[in-house]
Amino acid sequence: MALSTMSNLISDVLPRLARVKKTTGISIYQAANSTQSLIYKRLLNWRSDLLASGDLDLTITANTKSVSLPDDFVSMAERPRIKFQDYGFTNQSVWLAGTVSNYTSSSGALQLNINSMSPNAVGYVGTLNAWVLAIVQPDKSLKAVGASTTSLTLVTGPQSLTVTAGLAMVIQGAYAYLVNGPLPVTVPDTKGSHHHRIDPIYLDEDENDDIGWWTWYGQSGYNTDYLYHHGHRYKIIGTTFYLKPEPVYDTYIFGRYNQKPTTLAASADTLLWSGFFYEVYKEGVVRIILKGISIPEVDADFAAYIKSEVENVLISRQQILPKRRTKKSQWL
Repeated sequence: MALSTMSNLISDVLPRLARVKKTTGISIYQAANSTQSLIYKRLLNWRSDLLASGDLDLTITANTKSVSLPDDFVSMAERPRIKFQDYGFTNQSVWLAGTVSNYTSSSGALQLNINSMSPNAVGYVGTLNAWVLAIVQPDKSLKAVGASTTSLTLVTGPQSLTVTAGLAMVIQGAYAYLVNGPLPVTVPDTKGSHHHRIDPIYLDEDENDDIGWWTWYGQSGYNTDYLYHHGHRYKIIGTTFYLKPEPVYDTYIFGRYNQKPTTLAASADTLLWSGFFYEVYKEGVVRIILKGISIPEVDADFAAYIKSEVENVLISRQQILPKRRTKKSQWL
């Protein structure tokens, strides 16, 4: 359903406004924003699916657990989906991953900034010294390019080692894996080879419950974020999206969210929900300007008009639930 813009609205209301003497200082943009605000409040009151107009597309980088939400985010309209790049490492493989800081081709001296590691590397005592060096390709597949016998302690942060000399693909900024063990041969897609939906954890659901949380995920401990392949639960606090447990892979988060309207300030700005309420926008702008309604919420006639027009659409979108209806858990 195509959405109209402020340019369309201005073209449609100007002829009506030109025929009547304007006595107020209210602009078309101010009137349009007031109308949009009242429509939005009716949709909020009805918890309408029409608010689910935002497409979430977030990235939580490996070994972190939070990311900022879009400015127009109100709430999730569905259980979000996550995708992550699981390369299919077996338990026989231990790996470290990070960005190439520097590589000297002639000597093979390599500096990596390690920011991710396999779960079986966490807490590993001792060092390992038989590494395969693999570079992440544009299609996110791994390509083995060299090897190293440098003994490394399995920790995040800067790591220095000597690898095969003369590697053309090892350049500053490339993302590399050091793998001790079998290297997977799968070729995943660019935003993750595995995906599933995640469940919410509410504001106080996990307070003072660290043991229960980590027992659920096969871990134990107090106030510790153990690394895990991917997150299972999410929490939204303020403008931040949190994922738990902390993932060892870059994790991409998708889903529909309830979107709050942005201020209409330019002719190209889109009128939200105008596919359903364009006539309401037009009539609202004309009434506000001609009647000089500076605070539309307190004008009884205007508020009643908005309520009637919006709710007629919302009521028609409701369907009588069938006797054998699908459970919410099966479609959210």
